Amino acid sequence: MPRASSLTKKAADNRKKNGARSTNLPNLPQFNGPPPGSFDPGLEAQVRAAERGLIDLIEKTRLEGRRESKDTREARQLLERKVRQGKADIARSRGYAIEDAGNQRGQLQTSFKRDLEDLAIAKQRGTEDYEKALTDMQHRYAQKAAEQSQGQVATGTDDAGTTTAAAAVRGANQAYDKSGVDTIHTRREEDLAQQEQRDREDFATQSGLIDQGLNRDLTGYGIQDFRLGKEQESQRHRLALGIARAHLDRQTSLSHAKREYGIYATDVAQQAYYQAHQLNPHILFPTPAGAAGGHPGGIHPAVGGGRPLIGVGPGTPLHPAAKPLIRTVGLHPAVSYGRRRAYTRY
Repeated sequence: MPRASSLTKKAADNRKKNGARSTNLPNLPQFNGPPPGSFDPGLEAQVRAAERGLIDLIEKTRLEGRRESKDTREARQLLERKVRQGKADIARSRGYAIEDAGNQRGQLQTSFKRDLEDLAIAKQRGTEDYEKALTDMQHRYAQKAAEQSQGQVATGTDDAGTTTAAAAVRGANQAYDKSGVDTIHTRREEDLAQQEQRDREDFATQSGLIDQGLNRDLTGYGIQDFRLGKEQESQRHRLALGIARAHLDRQTSLSHAKREYGIYATDVAQQAYYQAHQLNPHILFPTPAGAAGGHPGGIHPAVGGGRPLIGVGPGTPLHPAAKPLIRTVGLHPAVSYGRRRAYTRY
């Protein structure tokens, strides 16, 4: 088969040139039929076609494995980048929330401070107005007392009784006017105190709301970060599980293909020997010197003088029967190393 050999060699050279690793068929029985010309060559061509198909399947499986590994690596990188970006967004949002809460708290403190300052100024001005009102009232009554005294002297009624009675009336009027001023001042101070208390309560309430909102935002961002981490773990597990299952499926497919190829090669070899015996019932096949059943000197005692037979060249040991050679071709009985596999895994 010079043409088939040259094509096989050229295909191997092309694969080597393209960087593909050499593909062999380990632990598989090769086609070992009778000598060429003693059987139909189409049988051997079928075995070579099956071998080429198996080699193509192995190369395709390896290519699929490399591509799937690359795709999985890119998917994992994309997942890592997505998680990093998500965590960065969460951290940025958390920082913004803390900064906003600080700004709101600062504005609230500034407003509260200004309110207290306004209340203090109003209280101070109310005290000053109160003191001025008292001073004006005293000045007014003192001036009135002087006017009444001058009038009594001018009319000659400046006796002790009249002076005492006039002083008593002025004192009563002054006390009455002062009570009104005191009442206004007291009410104003009470209003300012009440306003200050309300401002303090509002400040405490607003501060609590700001802290509560910040805590809610931080809790929400913490939950998002936790869920993002869990999603990352799930995606990693899913990618690892997918590539593991795909690898197992490819190995199983290759195991089945190798098993079928080995059985097929054995069956075709047996068919070739059977066909050779049908075409020439008296054909004898050579036995290698080191094979089981061989004899020293390469001459079988049943053949006198070592007469050459069909397919036997000079100096080649002879064997009168094909059973020893048939026994060396094919698979041994299937051996299962697991509970569910009834065939040999190659």
